[in-house]
Amino acid sequence: MAFELKHAKGGLAMAEKAGDPELRLFNFRGFIQTNDVAFDSLTLDRLNRLDFFEGDWQTDMPEQASGFSAIGYFFGTELRDELKVPVGLIQVAVGGAPIEAFIDRKTLEMNPVLVDQFLNRERNDFIFEWVRQRIIRNISLNNHKNQRHPYDPAYIFEAGIAPMTNFPVRGVLWYQGESNAHNADLYKIAFHDWVNSWRKSWNNPKMTVLVAQLSGIDRP
Repeated sequence: MAFELKHAKGGLAMAEKAGDPELRLFNFRGFIQTNDVAFDSLTLDRLNRLDFFEGDWQTDMPEQASGFSAIGYFFGTELRDELKVPVGLIQVAVGGAPIEAFIDRKTLEMNPVLVDQFLNRERNDFIFEWVRQRIIRNISLNNHKNQRHPYDPAYIFEAGIAPMTNFPVRGVLWYQGESNAHNADLYKIAFHDWVNSWRKSWNNPKMTVLVAQLSGIDRP
């Protein structure tokens, strides 16, 4: 979902044509990427304060469009063409994040299976090994026993989704799963809880959820 329009086939040409006054973009992105680096103390402190996302509404212009989600932008322009009404797109995407990071804490804690996500992340079988190693690498300089990370259960929901629940969102685009592909049976449980979590958060039990399912490449 974080794959940018400028990297998509035909994306740069599409971005150059941007300028629809009734298409607005809100790229709520992390202030730092979860790359293979050790975060400094100031970054770690911001993470603990849930001060991870930043951004605001932008008009549809080439610079804003080129750095927006390719999937989201293509979908938004199709909506504009079909519906002839103003469209606003909100992007909250963190590359490599597992689904449990997008689910609210209460939902996770109330599920007898998913509650185990909160156990020791350094030895938790529910956590994909790549995700575990990236967390360990990013927070390796921390001095806080309960150091937070964007891949933690409920983190993205608390830091990025909860602030958006006041917007009258009509639907959700979901394109995620690589960091859960090691355990398809667990994902089957988590996915339904994620959908219910967001529908409840927006008080809309029928909120539309559109999903791009990952292709099965040597995995379940």
